[in-house]
Amino acid sequence: MQNIDTKTHDLHGFVDSDWAGDNKHRQSVSGIAVLLGGTVVAYKSKLQRTIATSSTEAEFSAACDAGKIILYLRTILEELEIDQNKATILYEDNQGVLMMTRAKQPTRRTRHVKTSQFAILDWIEHDLLALKFVSSTDNASDAMAKALPRILHYKHFDRLMGRIVPEVFRNNKKLGIKTISKRERIIQRKRNS
Repeated sequence: MQNIDTKTHDLHGFVDSDWAGDNKHRQSVSGIAVLLGGTVVAYKSKLQRTIATSSTEAEFSAACDAGKIILYLRTILEELEIDQNKATILYEDNQGVLMMTRAKQPTRRTRHVKTSQFAILDWIEHDLLALKFVSSTDNASDAMAKALPRILHYKHFDRLMGRIVPEVFRNNKKLGIKTISKRERIIQRKRNS
């Protein structure tokens, strides 16, 4: 069992996309997971409506969808008087998306991206959302967007189900995490032997 302090009511999200994963129509799949106190409270795995011309565009569209879910959850938490005082962190594994959000405006290379997806820039500017990089091997939503090797698939779902603390939360004193789970120690021993 993981040791996450449930008094911490900060939302955290993971987002990933599989570029052109649908062989018939070449549409991408978005995978989104939103955690509250280390537990998944919302998730989504859905085929994107538009056909993305790059992996960055597919990931940007998925990040925008994740932002909508996070804003909805923030509204519910505020109604329950559980304030979200700082920006909700959304973990993304695509450097291009992070660069697009840092540019704070569409560039020559991103003119073809739907204008509605740039709403994410407004959410970031108003401190409702913050994008941070996470490696693909630590991105828990990876398993909801594409087929993975069996061990990595189970690793991600163990994280989403709360059996393993995600790497980005480990040893984070603000979140109240004290140690890694017994199951994670067993997995680490097996890897090292």
